[in-house]
Order: sequence, then C-alpha cells, then structure tokens
Amino acid sequence: MFKHSSLLRSLTRRTCTSFSSRQLKRGIGCSCARFSAGNPKEAELTQEEMDKLQGNPYFGKYADKLKKLQESKPDEFQEKVDALEREKKAKEEEGRKAAEEMKAELAAAEAKPKVSSSLSSVMKVELLEDKTADEITEIWKSYHEKKQAVFASIPANQYDELHRKLSQFPFFVYPVPRGTGYQYFYQQFNGQECHFTPLALYQLQKEDAPTCLTLTHYTELKDSKGVVLMHGEPDLSVLSVYEAQLLALQIKMYYGVYSGLKFNLVRQFTNTPERFRHMDLVKEFENYKKDSIFMKTGEY
Repeated sequence: MFKHSSLLRSLTRRTCTSFSSRQLKRGIGCSCARFSAGNPKEAELTQEEMDKLQGNPYFGKYADKLKKLQESKPDEFQEKVDALEREKKAKEEEGRKAAEEMKAELAAAEAKPKVSSSLSSVMKVELLEDKTADEITEIWKSYHEKKQAVFASIPANQYDELHRKLSQFPFFVYPVPRGTGYQYFYQQFNGQECHFTPLALYQLQKEDAPTCLTLTHYTELKDSKGVVLMHGEPDLSVLSVYEAQLLALQIKMYYGVYSGLKFNLVRQFTNTPERFRHMDLVKEFENYKKDSIFMKTGEY
C-alpha cells in the first residue's frame, strides 16, 4: 500500500515524542586551515578553527588521535582533517541523492492509475440529486451519526486547493497524543485518498505497512453541487475515531486554504529534510488542537 519513501531515512529515532532514522546534518563542515607541512607552528589551528572542527559530528570519533597527530605529525593531521571533510561531503551527497529518489518516487506514483471508491458505494446518490449543498451537508452528517467514522463536507474551491497541495507533496507525518507523549503517523496521498499508517510500522515494513485509516474524498458532486464529501473508518485496534479526527484536522491545518506558513513545514519535509524538526509539528498541534471539534460538526 505505502510507497517506500527514501526521505524517511533522514529522520532520527528518539522516544515516543519523535521518530526515527538518520537526521541529515547541515552546516557541519569547518573551514580548515591550509598550512605548510614544514613548520609545526604553522600547522597549529587557531582556537576558533579548532572549535569549528569540533563541531563536525565525525570529529568526536577521532578527537584524541587528531590531537596527538596535530602535535606530533602535522602532515598526517591535515590528511585526517581532509578526510573528515570528505566524509561530511559524502553525507551531504547522500542527502541530495535521497531527495532525488523522493522526486522520482513521486513521479512514479503520479504515473500509476488511481482508482478510488465511488460515493454510490457508501450511500444512495439519487437521494442527493435535488438537494442543495447545505442540505447535502446535513444529510451527510445524519448518515454518520451512529457510525464509527470520520466525515466532512468540503466546499469545492477549498478541496481544489487541498488536492493541489496534497498531489504536490503527498508524504508527511503527524503527531497524535499518546499518554504523556506523541505517536507519529505517516501519510501518503494518492488520487482522492489519503492513507495513514503508524510511522514505526512504516519504518519496519516500508510499503507493506498496514493502513490504519483511509480518508476518501468523493468528488461526484463537486461540479454540480459545489461540495466534496469525505469519509474514513479507522482501524479501531490502532486508532480511535477521535484520533482519526485529529489526523483529518491536521491535513486541513497543513494543506488547507488557510494553512499559511504551516505549509512551509510540508515543503521542508520533502525538499530540505535536514532542516525539518518534528517538534515544530507538536508546537503547531498544541496551538490548534482546540479546532479538532470541526470534525464533530461535519464542517471542514
């Protein structure tokens, strides 16, 4: 179900308040001094230069050896410094290639046929043919009153914006409160459907990770009634209805018409993963979690 996204290799494993793989480093290089090998005095780095070198994440592995080399064998010291710089550049190149692989995966996903279920598989569409958008919204709400499901009625213009952004950036992660921390869920959008799986399962099983929630957007009434209906039933062994509502809310937060600067986090996740910080999502969630009530009214 889920495509294997090479981008997730750049995420760092932590506690339940974060998620995992490597976090690509940025700005870790140092401007190493170039000096003549014939004079040990000239081989000494200034304190500022040494501080920069120590900021290189690979420096710690060889700190003691480098210190001895600097004092006794300046030539070899310089070679080691150069080796650290090459290792840093290799990691940066690895990050660049991961981003290119992501773009290739997106292109491949776009090329595949996209089949979504029809509205008629959920309810009798003929009951809606002579109704207004407001009446359809009320009918959709009543239809879900006793169902363990997430639903919404989305104005057509808002859905067009939502769909455009989701098609451009189909992969993202969202925090959901669990205990004293958060569990992260991985999103993949395809066609008119938004699929979710726990991030931890995705990291273990990749594209074979089971879907715990699929939000389907029914567009049959978009042109004639100006409304798109959304429906999703969570796997209750993994996700409660309320937690599914929180995921739907966060799609609106990050991809919706009024997402504003929050959409930059979506761009950052795909385009510059080395700058992405998962705690930014938690901060945004804390600021906007009061809006989760929108799903209970069927409004988007």
